[in-house]
Order: sequence, then structure tokens, then C-alpha cells
Amino acid sequence: MSWWWCRITGREWTAVRQKFKARNTCLAGWQAKQMKIKIKIKNSLLLRAGPRQIAESNRIITNRMTIIKRFLEWIGLKEKLHNAENVPPFFKEGEIWWCHCGENVGTEMNGKGSVFTRPVIVMKKYDRYSFLAVPLTTKEKSGTWYASFTHGVKRQTAVLSQARAISYKRLKERVGKMDSADYGNIKEAFKKLHK
Repeated sequence: MSWWWCRITGREWTAVRQKFKARNTCLAGWQAKQMKIKIKIKNSLLLRAGPRQIAESNRIITNRMTIIKRFLEWIGLKEKLHNAENVPPFFKEGEIWWCHCGENVGTEMNGKGSVFTRPVIVMKKYDRYSFLAVPLTTKEKSGTWYASFTHGVKRQTAVLSQARAISYKRLKERVGKMDSADYGNIKEAFKKLHK
């Protein structure tokens, strides 16, 4: 099996650049040569590709372009969040906030929607600018990496393995405060997982 490299052509790159320039988004000096999409295709498929193989390669290219588009949208929003001059909100341990988690790589949890948000628990407040956040999901999960609780009427699962330090600039809005017993259970599960 060989590798076939598909580059975005100059015309396509110009269209992408113009689209995001219109949104006042800095592409940080990206060039077309950095926008390679690696696609696995056997040499034989290149020479005698039927409609099925062509459809499959088009699907792969479309998926890759969608991923690139999401990353570029996140870069634009991340730049706005970084450059925003706002007063840090008053957040406390045990609160749940909507947070701009972004578009991440691999198994890291992504934010949802057009503003890349996800609810997080403020596990440990370091100072008024940063804290340790544990992302939440409404999908029911079990195991040592997860801890479930009910907030309001919704059943939530804290994904303990995805905890990370977060800047206050990523916070969008406060959802509410956790019950102290639930927060204690989450802290114990977190300590047990990371000891």
C-alpha cells in the first residue's frame, strides 16, 4: 500500500483564506503546503477506480475538509477569546460553568456547537484567572474514570480522566452550584483515580 498526498490547490487555498479574512480571522501564517491531507489509497485504485472507490475517496476528502473547517473556526474563536479584555468572573469550587472547550485532538473531549462549549465542574480554583476543570457529559458512563450525579433534573457524568487547567477567558456562563454531597463524591473519585 502506498500513500497518496492530496494538497489543497492554490485556488482552493485562496478561497479558504478569503472566507476567513472576511471573518477577521488570523490564519497565523498558514500556507497551502501545511494544509496536506493524507489519504490512504492503493496504487491500483488510482489507476482503475470504480464508482464505489471514487465515492469512498470523496467521502474521506469531505470528512478531512470538515475537520479542517472546524479547526479553523475554533482558531478564529480562540483568538477572540484570547484578545478579549474582560474582568474575570467570580467562580468557586463546586460550580458548573459553560466553557469554550474548543476543537481538540485524539480522544480529548471537544466542545459542542458553533461556540465549542461544554459544561465543566470547577474542581480546584488556583487563582482568580485559572482553575482545574472536569468536563461533563449527559451520556451515562461507568467505570473508575467517571462519576455520575444529578444536577437539577439532568443526570450528568463527570469525565475525570479529561481534567485540565482552564483560563477564565474560556468561561461563558454559570450553570449553577453542585450539591455538596455530590461534589464530595466527585472529589473522592478524582483522588482515587489520580493517586
